[in-house]
Amino acid sequence: MATIRVIAVASANAEAVQHRRNDIGRTLTLLGQSQVEACHGQFGTIDFNRVYASSSTRSMQTAIGVTGLRTDEIERIPALYVPDGPDGEALTKLLVGLGPKAPRIYINHAANDGCVERFSENAGAAIAERLDEDGKDGTVAIFGDAVLLQLAFLSLTREKDLVDLILELDLEEAEAVEFIIVDGVVTQVNFLD
Repeated sequence: MATIRVIAVASANAEAVQHRRNDIGRTLTLLGQSQVEACHGQFGTIDFNRVYASSSTRSMQTAIGVTGLRTDEIERIPALYVPDGPDGEALTKLLVGLGPKAPRIYINHAANDGCVERFSENAGAAIAERLDEDGKDGTVAIFGDAVLLQLAFLSLTREKDLVDLILELDLEEAEAVEFIIVDGVVTQVNFLD
């Protein structure tokens, strides 16, 4: 029975773009670099077993700045970013149209054709696969877009109170949430400030 402590860190502030699909190459702003420095002060001394990041540049830059690791020491999880195809387009419209919100807003929106739930399942499965590969107790860091991270962990959560907590979280740039995962299921959620 593996118990894994996951520190999920939202990507820091990055330059603005007009459309979510162009978001992948955004780099950190001065504000984002400052956020990363503060986050490094909080998490930089943790000895992470593994570090993962979404495929966005800002997620990788946040991960490098917070952990001090090199790019080749951080594994990318492409499923933590908006997918290509119709689901990606639908999810992009929701994310751009609504802006940063708690996950419940996206799930309950009339324009959600199930793309939010499918993203949650796919991203959660990708995380679970990585954690299963490790197969041991320890601490892992995962970096990505705040809303997309929350949606990914939602699919790994069974307890109603924890599901409700994740649905209402409004995670900001460079903020973190701790997920305690036992045998692939979230058993505890803690907001870290």
